[in-house]
Amino acid sequence: MVFAVNFLNRDLSLLTPYYSYWYLIALFAWRYITPFIARYPEALPISLIISLLVGYHQEIDNQFALSRIIGFYPFYLAGHLTSSNNLQSFLQKRKLLHKIAAAVIILTCFIISSKLSLQELVLDDLLFFPYLSSDKIIVRIQIILACLTVFTGLAVLTPQKKVKFLSQWGRNSLAIYVLHRYLPFFAEPFLKAQNNQLSILIAISA
Repeated sequence: MVFAVNFLNRDLSLLTPYYSYWYLIALFAWRYITPFIARYPEALPISLIISLLVGYHQEIDNQFALSRIIGFYPFYLAGHLTSSNNLQSFLQKRKLLHKIAAAVIILTCFIISSKLSLQELVLDDLLFFPYLSSDKIIVRIQIILACLTVFTGLAVLTPQKKVKFLSQWGRNSLAIYVLHRYLPFFAEPFLKAQNNQLSILIAISA
């Protein structure tokens, strides 16, 4: 908050989270409500439907990160419902062909995203803010499907053995998340001078 107000000329607000810190509010809410919601087998599809429909309610916006808490909740709930035993079983059943297919899918997603025109895709779409028009629900569906595709591909490619560097960073992921937002502030002038493909590649690498 201090950084945003003093260095980025943002207005002081106690209701609207600054940049990526919305996630800390969301994480608190998700961890509090999930033990109750996860008891019901239909919780995941219902949360997905609500995530799509909440965009039509303009009053549910970024105050207290409410639009994003509801919009992104299906991803958190899906991760919560995925038991470690099921995940280990999935990893053990992988074959080389599956890994090649996953790599091809991720590469295809990168190529398509770099070639498609992004003129109709605005930041509000990616942040799951209220829809700017009624047909924006299609964009949200596409974003969710793209995320699920990439997540599945990465799960297939993830090595079963621990990678010392990645495992150590993974254990400290919350601290990395809290501090990572400052890097784009300094990288923004450089990224603006680059083409869209290079910016996407840098984002994937990060």
